[in-house]
Amino acid sequence: MSPHFSSSARTRTPIDVLALNMAYGLDVVSAFTFGIPQGTNFIHDVHARNYWFGTYLKAFPSDYMFWLLYAPGLRKWAHRIGITIAPDWIGEARRNLEQWTLQIVDNTEEALRKRSVEDMPDGDVPIVYNQLKLAHAKERYAKGADLALAPPSEERLQIASECLDHLIATRDVFGPSTSHLPTATELESLPLLNAMIKESLRLRGTLPTPNPRVTPLDKITTIGPYESIPGGIRISSFAWCLHRNEKVFPDCENWRPERWLGELGDLGEQERWFWTFGSGSRMCVGDSLAIEMIRYAVALVFTNFHTSVIVSEGFGKDRQWVIGKPDEKLVLQFNEIHAEKA
Repeated sequence: MSPHFSSSARTRTPIDVLALNMAYGLDVVSAFTFGIPQGTNFIHDVHARNYWFGTYLKAFPSDYMFWLLYAPGLRKWAHRIGITIAPDWIGEARRNLEQWTLQIVDNTEEALRKRSVEDMPDGDVPIVYNQLKLAHAKERYAKGADLALAPPSEERLQIASECLDHLIATRDVFGPSTSHLPTATELESLPLLNAMIKESLRLRGTLPTPNPRVTPLDKITTIGPYESIPGGIRISSFAWCLHRNEKVFPDCENWRPERWLGELGDLGEQERWFWTFGSGSRMCVGDSLAIEMIRYAVALVFTNFHTSVIVSEGFGKDRQWVIGKPDEKLVLQFNEIHAEKA
């Protein structure tokens, strides 16, 4: 991203950093998943970026997500009797995303046929895809199949589905270039930087995921102050609500990074309630990668540039999600620090 910021500084052209943020996240995670040659290049290919994000918004439209997530059976039944609860273009958009992913999976498989992982440059190795493929291959081998075979059709679809899940989960991640940056170890050891990142994620969370669960059918459940919850009841926890518990996070509606330095409230209790990435067995497995990428993004920008807000249409006013909503903009002007000093 550094060339984009430098160009913005030289030409005095502002940048919509929300779009660039999401492009960066997908470029990094797709390279990690499929290898750089098969990954996306959304930072530079604006047309491809707009197509992907447009298709994503059609595939997962907020106005219909309740029916898609919580009443899929009712939606299908209503469709059979001629009642449309969710429009057909949602399914078409999802099929387009699936075909797009399958094409990348096939390209990755072709790359592995031409060259072994051991012979690939580090950046070309499809790390996540190769691990998924090996896991499925070991299962086949245990059943007497050839370990070296390419994934059969059903496994191909399963692996593609898993890879698409990783890509969709990165819309809230943004990150770095390697020019003029501290090392990863140095960034990790900066307490104020990490406190600022953590407080930003607390106040304006990553995704509005309710993380629903169903209470056990064979017993009565108690969750915190809520007693006698019958079996088979869908329950949800929202990080947005947990992060606004005034007893745990004093002055919870305001951005106070010093709380993560032990200067406001009980730090241990706040760490326990911090739920940006969830917790337990279903915790986000990419939390360390996400934090690392955010550290680099902040370091890239503020080690090399001063910024000023040009347009912030609606962004941050409702304090909802890091990624912003489709109609939000955050346009910044970048000025190179060394140029200002000169």
